Order: sequence, then structure tokens, then C-alpha cells
Amino acid sequence: RPLSQALALAARETGVQCTIIAPHDAPAVKMERTRGYGAEVVFSTPAAGENREVAAAALAERFSVTSGRTLLHPFDDEDVILGQGTLALELFEQHAE
Repeated sequence: RPLSQALALAARETGVQCTIIAPHDAPAVKMERTRGYGAEVVFSTPAAGENREVAAAALAERFSVTSGRTLLHPFDDEDVILGQGTLALELFEQHAE
């Protein structure tokens, strides 16, 4: 599952609000599934010549500051990277045969 869906599900299961900031052209099916898990999805639109990921990250940062919510960056966050690595190690250990 994409990180957005995992976060939405975890938030729902723990009773926490979750808002996903996504590029305007994110795959609709992924965003609908994310909403299905209970998250609010907000789309960012880059300025002319601006990278879509940079625009989404900037909007997410502003949202985090103005809302007081915690920002979990999908790929530029040490804890997210460590968690993904730990998951991979556990999968390899379980299927070492």
C-alpha cells in the first residue's frame, strides 16, 4: 500500500485526524482509497516550472505549521526511511527459505 493509505488506516484505527497533501496529478484510484480509509486529501498545484513534489512538500509544510499537526514526509524523513528498512528486513527474515 502507498504510504498515504497506510497513514490513513493507522489514523483511523487510532482515532487521529489525517490529512494527505498530494500532487494535483496523483493517481485518482490511490487517492480514493486513501479517502476510503478516512483521510482528507488536499491536492497541491505547482506554479509554472515548479516540481510537483516540491509544491506538495511546501503545501504540506505550511499546512503543518498553520494546523499544528505533525508532518510525516513520505521520503525525506529519517523515521520513515528507518521504518521502511525495518519492514524490508522483517520480510526477508520471514521468507528466508
